Amino acid sequence: MRGRWRPPPSPSGAHFLRPWIAAEIVRAARVAPGELVFDLGAGVGALTRPLVASGAHVVAVERDPSYVAALRRRCADVSIVDADIRSVPLPRRDFRIVANIPFATTTALLRRLADWRWLVRADIVVEYGAARRFTGPPRDAWAQRLASRYDIRLGRRLPPESFAPAPSVGAVVLVLRRSGT
Repeated sequence: MRGRWRPPPSPSGAHFLRPWIAAEIVRAARVAPGELVFDLGAGVGALTRPLVASGAHVVAVERDPSYVAALRRRCADVSIVDADIRSVPLPRRDFRIVANIPFATTTALLRRLADWRWLVRADIVVEYGAARRFTGPPRDAWAQRLASRYDIRLGRRLPPESFAPAPSVGAVVLVLRRSGT
């Protein structure tokens, strides 16, 4: 699986997870068959494909038209939503997120999740410095709501070479698990 892999063109400045790293993230998330899982900022499907292989019902959310077209070609058995992850409607039933989001959307997405009671667990690739802020003492009211609703921890560290093209900063999987689950 670690053979020749070339990332797709990146006109939007996206950083794509290498396929074997994406597969390892999905394995670590322990997604169960039949679970509803949102892949936010799905790109061309690095996480989407291993999520489908896990037996999950996958909703891939992507706003870049060329990536949406690639998802439609590569992932025929996935619900694909052409939308921005900061405003896409989220389900009003238990669901999960496994995603490699654009780093600039981290705060906006976590603010939404602070008030969303149906999220069971999220494994979200974010910039390492941002993740450390969310695992420390909450700094404001919405961060306090997030911390009261979820157990938040740092998962796997991802050095820049986990992506192509490599970002200038390291990343980590930020894991949110609904408290009491």
